[in-house]
Amino acid sequence: MKPYYYVQRTDGHKPTVKHNTLSSAYKESLRLSEQHKGSAFEILMCIGITQTVKPTTFWMDEFAE
Repeated sequence: MKPYYYVQRTDGHKPTVKHNTLSSAYKESLRLSEQHKGSAFEILMCIGITQTVKPTTFWMDEFAE
């Protein structure tokens, strides 16, 4: 899996679009900054994902179905 990028407004608005390239995220940050004068935007890169594995039950022999 390759890293991907988000553009986030620094005032707490959550990002809504996942960008596959830095160039795409950069262009989006420029577009948004023109649309929202005075706001600042961060380009964030996702480098990893953590996920909890689904719990599994191991039954003792005498209780196995």
